[in-house]
Amino acid sequence: MQPKTVHGFANTLTFGGLVQKNKYGQSKQRIGIVAGRRKLAGPLVYREDFKINGFDHLPTLDGNRRFQREKRASELEGSDSWTLRNKLLVGGGGFLVILVCTAICLWCFCRRKNRKPRKLNGTPSGNDENKRLLSNQNVVHNLQDADLSSAPSTDDGEQKSAPIRKGQLANVVQQLASTEDGFKSEYDELRGRETAKYEYSQNESNKPKNRFKNILPYDHSLVVLTDGMGSDYINASYITGYNGRKRAYIATQGPLESTIGDFWRMIWQEESTEIIMLANLIENKKKKCSKYWPDETKKALHGTITVHNVKECKEPLQYTVRHFELTQEGTEEKKHVRQYHYTAWGDMSDITSATPIWEILKQMRLERKKSLDEEIADIAPIVVHCSAGCGRTGTVITLDVMRQMMKRDKQVDIFNFINQMRTERMVTVQVVTQYRFVYESLLIYMRLKRTNFPRNKFVEKLGVWSIPGEDNSMSALQKQFQLLKFLHPELQDTKETKAGLQPENKNKNRDMGIIPDDINRPLLQTRVEDDETSTNYINACFFNGYTKKSLFMATQAPLESTYTDFWRMLFDYKAETVVAFHGNDRTVYPNYWPSDSAELGPFAIENKGEEKVTDYLTIRDFELKKVTKGSEKNTKNVRNIRQFCINNFVDLEKDQQSALLIDLITQRINPRQAENNNARMAVHCEFGVGLSAIFIALYVAIDMLGLENQVDVFTIVKQMRMWRHNMLDTFDKYQQINEAVKYYIENPPPVPGGESSDEDADQSIYVNMT
Repeated sequence: MQPKTVHGFANTLTFGGLVQKNKYGQSKQRIGIVAGRRKLAGPLVYREDFKINGFDHLPTLDGNRRFQREKRASELEGSDSWTLRNKLLVGGGGFLVILVCTAICLWCFCRRKNRKPRKLNGTPSGNDENKRLLSNQNVVHNLQDADLSSAPSTDDGEQKSAPIRKGQLANVVQQLASTEDGFKSEYDELRGRETAKYEYSQNESNKPKNRFKNILPYDHSLVVLTDGMGSDYINASYITGYNGRKRAYIATQGPLESTIGDFWRMIWQEESTEIIMLANLIENKKKKCSKYWPDETKKALHGTITVHNVKECKEPLQYTVRHFELTQEGTEEKKHVRQYHYTAWGDMSDITSATPIWEILKQMRLERKKSLDEEIADIAPIVVHCSAGCGRTGTVITLDVMRQMMKRDKQVDIFNFINQMRTERMVTVQVVTQYRFVYESLLIYMRLKRTNFPRNKFVEKLGVWSIPGEDNSMSALQKQFQLLKFLHPELQDTKETKAGLQPENKNKNRDMGIIPDDINRPLLQTRVEDDETSTNYINACFFNGYTKKSLFMATQAPLESTYTDFWRMLFDYKAETVVAFHGNDRTVYPNYWPSDSAELGPFAIENKGEEKVTDYLTIRDFELKKVTKGSEKNTKNVRNIRQFCINNFVDLEKDQQSALLIDLITQRINPRQAENNNARMAVHCEFGVGLSAIFIALYVAIDMLGLENQVDVFTIVKQMRMWRHNMLDTFDKYQQINEAVKYYIENPPPVPGGESSDEDADQSIYVNMT
């Protein structure tokens, strides 16, 4: 049988063939793969003393047990029982074994010689036979040879993971996502912080050039500035790319004011033509990176290098492309550099979609091919930086390399690539959420390719997605929803919902299966005197708007015992708008507001008036005042709140529901948000996960269409389910959001105080990068 190889980043697995040699003539010990967790059994080291003819170290399934002769000939020759007959039997048996092994080896050699393995990028790749090697059963399926000649080892010297075939990626993600700490357990097996020496960064003259004292470049992968124009040190590291290409990337910190000149010296020296910037200059009121480029059309001199910002192009999906022209004193040479600046990913924060990253990488590589000759394109490293140059930077590099591997080798090798990258720069892919993001993004890319579509394409796409598959199987839209549930199963992690499960808070939940995670819930701050049942808990969860974090608080319909808590939440988080899905059943939808005025806990609530717009919409205005001694004249203790009460929403037809919500958002809420500085909103329905979720998703989608002229319903819902797994728990709700977006596009509402908001399809600024 011809050997077949599957190339991973850190190891090469060979199938078929009894024992083979690597390119250095070393014997390779056979190992087994455990599917699912992809653990390799046995000590993964070369055995120089492997001798198949002598039976000294014949590997078995676990790679450890050895077949040996019962007694060595030298010992047996001295035994009284060692007779001529025994010698003949042993000799004949040994000759027979040698003969059989020789025949097998000759047969394997002939098979291999007569069949040429398929190659990708100059390296052999597995064929369809290998697809059967892994399944999500935790058993050993096959024996394989491990080529570890170029494999980096983990801290304990062992390979931890095998590459994942494309067909098995979903199984692996499902296994990791279906347990409370599946991703964390695998992430924790990666190399630790320090894997090599970093002495040069500790020189007294170099210390001030490090943004963080604990994120330092290793000596062996350090980018050394060689132009003699100043210090030769910069906090930057070479990173190996796909297929073992050395110096494919440079991972570096966001430049300091004192290192801007060094940064541009590095760009000039390395002939880099692309910079991917993943940080904002200021994040959470802290400086994360110095502005190392001049304003558009301006020039700036840094040492001997002049940087000219030729033009800036704001692209959809919250990134900007800047075109720089570099010149250096004493030379006529000009170099052109593009910077791709993604602004929607904060330091140590979660990113919900890789779509902007895929767009940046696609655009970058297209421009790279157009503007560089082939020779330069093969050697110029891509410079990637965030603030520290490890977390976001490592995540994007991993995505780029793994997508190349997926396309060309039909597999990914996430664990081993990050492990290798960590030998070149500290703690790349810094937190477990980034590690999980890589897995999920690659799976989504494999299944859907893209999830964002321009306004003038979405309606057509939705029509195609809604067509049932062959034999009336699931439609593409149903498959999208199944993938959403697959990525974020509706499991409740009791470790993350401790507050809602406390005895004093249990009666504050309508459904014990719908509890907010502690990290995403609003913490009530206003104290309620003389109320022993009062805590900081309310069954509510934050959700992001398109441009503002935590814009929404989605909550259940208040219980009689939580009226005060609901008003506390509105006061504490300065919510000025309430969207209430209401019904006639007062046991489910109580009137938690006064018809005139009332005191409730520490508050005085006054109903300033109401307007019945239609049978399905009533608007009420309230003044919420915190009543404390001496606070009567303190305007900070007053909130003006408008409630949009949607009555019996489920009685409407689907198009009527869409029309009502679109009118509410565009004609009533948006003008109010423009006046109150986009203040926080509270949204509630019975449990806070159904109609509330539909409203929030549609609101975000309309915002995205207005700002980007494109929409990504899949990612909007994915983010919501990330924050609360019960959100949009049925396909009907997911379908309704898509249909509502379609209705909005086909029936553009008038701009308040102006004409229709419809835009000619030809004016779309979206660039199709697929």
